[in-house]
Amino acid sequence: MRRPDGARLTSSRAARCNVRALPARKSVKKALAKVKPGKCRLESLDAVTGPFDYIAVLEGPTLDDIGQLVTEGIGAIDGVTRTTTCLAVSIG
Repeated sequence: MRRPDGARLTSSRAARCNVRALPARKSVKKALAKVKPGKCRLESLDAVTGPFDYIAVLEGPTLDDIGQLVTEGIGAIDGVTRTTTCLAVSIG
């Protein structure tokens, strides 16, 4: 697996968290940027078009750590209505 900057991941796990928010909630992006990732890192956060409003690229030592960040950090933000987390896998 590789990080967005192309560097190879060694012992960590990566995921993309698609975030849907209530309309006109600019405070959500500020709160997402300030989320305390614990053992994980918020590699990037982008506003996007389509069925989701933001995509966060997360990296952490275990899938449990990433799951905790998504459920207790990102999903708990006022105005976030849904998250869908996709795990990065290496194929081949």
